Amino acid sequence: MGKLRIGVVALVLLTLGGLLLWQEHRARGLVVENTRLRQQVEQTAIVRDENQRLSARLQDQAQRSEVDLRELVRLRGQAGMLRQQENVRPKRLRPAADAPRDPTEVADSPFYHYTPDQSAFFIERHNFGKNLGLALSKVAEERGGQLPADLAPAAQWLSTNHMAVEGGSPYGVGVDQFELVYAGRLPDLPDPGRIILAQEKDPVEVHEGRWTRMYVFADGHVGRLEATTREGFAAREKEVWPDVSRQ
Repeated sequence: MGKLRIGVVALVLLTLGGLLLWQEHRARGLVVENTRLRQQVEQTAIVRDENQRLSARLQDQAQRSEVDLRELVRLRGQAGMLRQQENVRPKRLRPAADAPRDPTEVADSPFYHYTPDQSAFFIERHNFGKNLGLALSKVAEERGGQLPADLAPAAQWLSTNHMAVEGGSPYGVGVDQFELVYAGRLPDLPDPGRIILAQEKDPVEVHEGRWTRMYVFADGHVGRLEATTREGFAAREKEVWPDVSRQ
């Protein structure tokens, strides 16, 4: 009977020992599996972050490519326009000695040829002057014919009524470069083509001894005048446009 109990106890001990070994082995396996899963999660997070970084980089490159393409198209358009101007420019040779001189240009020798950048800037200034004249006439219509006291309402009209300005110069032309000269009533003008509405604030020097300024007239046309000095435009206006008024 005693031997039987000892055998039972021994069997129980062996069983418990086996269970402990199995549980320890399982616990180790769970630790290893947990470590592997944690590593997979970390690797997945790294891959996700890398994918997000690459996606952002690709999106940035795509946006840059689109901007570069637009800039390329713009530059090609400018180049084509300048080539056309270069093709036309040789026709503007100095006139013969007995040919009448354009009174709006200062006399010099030889005849001055605008550079491509100056030609583009000239076109842009001239066309913006036309848009400014249109804006002033529209503002006056809204005010019963009365022009505003400054160019702020015209600037507001231009901002809400997009007007393309041909020229494509790198300088840019805007309302800030012009000033209002006449602020009366348009319907009261007997001859709008002889009234200056606005002018460029600062003349532009295109060459030594050659300055230019754009003028916007009440009938919407734009005139250009040249002078040999920055301060010489008042005298040139009286010389070339003796019947033109500012009020």
